[in-house]
Amino acid sequence: MGKKRRRQPDAAVFADDGEDVAEEGAAGEGEDGKAGKAAARRAVPRNWQLVKRIKEDHGQVLFGLAVNLYDERWKNLVATTGANRATVYELLPDGNIDVRQVYVDEESSESFFCCAWTLAPWCKARRPMLAIAGQLGIIRVLDLEKHRVSRTLMGHGNAINELRFHPYKPALLLSASKDESIRLWNVTSCVCVALFTGDAAHRGEVLSIDFHLDGLRFVSGGMDNAIKVWSLDQCAAAIQKADVLSEALTDIELDDQLPPIGAQAMGKFRSAIVQTPIYTTCRVHRNYVDCVRWYGDLLLTKSTHNKVVVWKPAPSTPGKTASKTQGLDSALLLGEYRYTQSNIWFLRFGIDPRHNFMVVGNMGGQLLVYDLAGVPSGREVCKLHHSQCTSIVRQTAVSHDSKTILAVTEDGSLWRWDAVLPKDK
Repeated sequence: MGKKRRRQPDAAVFADDGEDVAEEGAAGEGEDGKAGKAAARRAVPRNWQLVKRIKEDHGQVLFGLAVNLYDERWKNLVATTGANRATVYELLPDGNIDVRQVYVDEESSESFFCCAWTLAPWCKARRPMLAIAGQLGIIRVLDLEKHRVSRTLMGHGNAINELRFHPYKPALLLSASKDESIRLWNVTSCVCVALFTGDAAHRGEVLSIDFHLDGLRFVSGGMDNAIKVWSLDQCAAAIQKADVLSEALTDIELDDQLPPIGAQAMGKFRSAIVQTPIYTTCRVHRNYVDCVRWYGDLLLTKSTHNKVVVWKPAPSTPGKTASKTQGLDSALLLGEYRYTQSNIWFLRFGIDPRHNFMVVGNMGGQLLVYDLAGVPSGREVCKLHHSQCTSIVRQTAVSHDSKTILAVTEDGSLWRWDAVLPKDK
């Protein structure tokens, strides 16, 4: 049964009749230290203003939020997911937010948890595409120009918590699931390239994943408190086979279904099974790991204990004598970014595209901005809050130019904060 789109509903837009506040946090360092970090801190705006709030009319939680950082042509597009709906917005230069498209799944029991942007690798126009998934474990790839579901990917045995596209191969998509597995898909041919599951894989719900910018590895975190790093070299042959298959589908345009050659391939393709990560540790967090992100070769990860930890894998070299605290699962902790009111899971932070700062929300509706330059001070640069925003912040994101912070909350609202920059003299 096909899925249909409905006309976009009217969104409730709230005027800024409350007081918006951007408080500067304590620097957490002496005067000598301040001078040494002044240049780095200029990259992080300290003053922000709430310019728009849009409340979606379904009245349910917004879990997913993604800015289109994949394609320069569509850099102002933002997507949210909540209930059985995905909404695409455009960020306007004057601070407004326009609704561009709404996809409503005809299955009312669906609840979309996540979304991710890519472009259509099978057509020369490289149209913008949005992948969404959630409670039913089905991935929909939406063609935003043709207003249809272009691809449907099925295989997970339970809900999907996060989607991430490869940084420079737009056909490769990772999905993390409640069924304790991670899948790598080729969205052109609709085949599952590889499954990351087995004895050494996650032993609980997989909550978060993220590709390294080199495209050769990714990290995952889950309910088993474990963080694992996986290498795509372990499924390189399957990736190449799927790429060859995809070449036959390039520029084929059918409105309702995958071309016959693709449908046949789905039944014949043998997915690679990857059971062993190249690194795993349970030393960083003692509870669910619900957000993992690469920061260069370092990792930023969070759990339910009110902090984001910056660290790097530091396994001991096999064959060499190691101390009692070292081992194959050793981690070098470099610092922590602490906050309050965040002792529940599925609260995800965002990093600006230039990797200058991070934004994390809490249960009180506050957004905390942290400077990523230098050694973590443990204190926020500024704290954003508004009298109307008292609901749990589920996810944050930063625009392509790092001048807009976005957040989605438990009450079904999308919030936009813009940086207040000094005027040019």
